[in-house]
Amino acid sequence: MGLDEELLAFVPQPVHALILLFPVSPKYQEYCKEEQQKIDQQGQTVSPKVIFYPQTIANACGTMGVLHSIANNWAHGGSLKLKEGSVIENFMKKTVDLSPAERAKALEEDKSLAGVHESHASTGQTATPDLADEVDLHYVCLVERDGHLYELDGNKPYPINHGSTSKDSFLIVSAIRNDEGVQSYHIL
Repeated sequence: MGLDEELLAFVPQPVHALILLFPVSPKYQEYCKEEQQKIDQQGQTVSPKVIFYPQTIANACGTMGVLHSIANNWAHGGSLKLKEGSVIENFMKKTVDLSPAERAKALEEDKSLAGVHESHASTGQTATPDLADEVDLHYVCLVERDGHLYELDGNKPYPINHGSTSKDSFLIVSAIRNDEGVQSYHIL
């Protein structure tokens, strides 16, 4: 599927999150460095309702993308409802009010969530990489929160505010912003 507005109109609405999969390239790494320098110098506004998990576990960016999607569509009155008493609901309740660093630590220590991750990671169609393996593919999550488009990439030091959007325009704005990006990617 392309990113033309006419094609995106076929996607059922509303879209609550996008998870992008793309190869990490030197050009992308340079872009990230420049983006961070710009934000560090100029600053940015980030809604306090954005839930961000820094990635401290190797080769877990797919899980991080899913966590970011779930957390930002569940917390603070989001539209996602979780099964009461489930592993993910318990983890979300435990971490929603923590700082990003505390969330990362909680994720590292959560044996229940690690067990779910392991059981699902091993059932895919491709071999699961070792924690020490160098992987050149990466997942990030895009969400709308308080009228802004946020990129949630656990390898970055903070969420990235990419500007205005709405629940109605989220998919179109996300596609346009990423079409201007520096690499090819797949939307999941």
